[in-house]
Amino acid sequence: MRDLAVMLVFTAGAHFVPSDLGPMPGHDDLAAMVPPFVPVPRLAVYATGVLELLGAAGLIREATRPAAGLGLAVLFVLMLPANIYAPLAIGPIRVRSPGPGTRA
Repeated sequence: MRDLAVMLVFTAGAHFVPSDLGPMPGHDDLAAMVPPFVPVPRLAVYATGVLELLGAAGLIREATRPAAGLGLAVLFVLMLPANIYAPLAIGPIRVRSPGPGTRA
């Protein structure tokens, strides 16, 4: 479970970092994925990032693991519309090149 918690910490980090920080998607990229029926996309991205971090923390302790697992399952189902909307409406996400003189 610790491996999953570590992965969630890294993926949640994308919710808070600027999009132009490096080659990986950031906050603005994730906000662009949010379907139009969500009223405040930028706030939704921050909220889901916080919930991912809380879920990661909950996975660490055995006593909170079942609740964290259930909460994360619900969160991922609620985030599914963004993952369907993005490729259909926006197209594939292109990873930016890290710049000259570096390896991609």
